[in-house]
Amino acid sequence: MVKLRIHSYTEDLNTAWTKKTLGISDGDPAIRRVFEYEDDGVTGCDFREGDSLVSPEEARRWQRPVFRVATNWLRTRSTEQFRLLREAGGLADLLVGGYDGYIPLDLLRELVRLELELLVIKDAHANNA
Repeated sequence: MVKLRIHSYTEDLNTAWTKKTLGISDGDPAIRRVFEYEDDGVTGCDFREGDSLVSPEEARRWQRPVFRVATNWLRTRSTEQFRLLREAGGLADLLVGGYDGYIPLDLLRELVRLELELLVIKDAHANNA
């Protein structure tokens, strides 16, 4: 499970604006599910698993197909999009749940570029985190 979460640290952060600003939509082939937990002030998306890794090189590079999907999606986002989000009172992170292996270097580069936090939870039952 890999999900992008946007936490609202202000009462007036509009979730529709947040999703529009970051380009989060149910119609996106990289996204399995868009979610919104109003009581917790969290909105975001779960990434799809993606196509299988077909070679040992791909497996070493990506570990899991979902990491490739998330990395490619993040590459299409700009630092400006996340800057606007932070200025509006939001904080974004990437949650990886049910996993205890390596995080791909390409994914880490995107997280650093976009100034996103990374949270890794080994517990496979962390689906609602």
